[in-house]
Amino acid sequence: RETTADKLDGRGVSEATKNEITVYRAEARLMRAMAYYYMMDLFGKANFADETTPINSLPEVYDRAQLFAFVESELKDIEGTLVAARQNEYGRADQAVAWMILAKIYMNAEVYIGTPMYTEALTEINKVIGGGFTLLTTRHPCQHG
Repeated sequence: RETTADKLDGRGVSEATKNEITVYRAEARLMRAMAYYYMMDLFGKANFADETTPINSLPEVYDRAQLFAFVESELKDIEGTLVAARQNEYGRADQAVAWMILAKIYMNAEVYIGTPMYTEALTEINKVIGGGFTLLTTRHPCQHG
């Protein structure tokens, strides 16, 4: 609520700081979308609140379809603002995290919204692979059997 472009402009924040805040804001939105993804996947519903929800109000309950729509739109909206895949500091989210969450919701879209979305899942997986990620091709020394 306090990091909108209007509020930052009104406070005289420098362009460099505004750019940094924009990236942090996108990462926070990604984390929120991921939390709602987990709620959708595990419980099928969740109390929903975002920056437009009045403070101290009772959150609305979203079902799977509503959560799916929110997670999908939120991740697509911030994709271009997130740091490129494998380019962020260790422990911070980047575009590949958003792509992987999208791939996961699309892989299970038939359960969540009654519509298969395997083509969309493949598109997002290809973005992850194109971002420099690969599958492990050898067994890790700690694995037995």
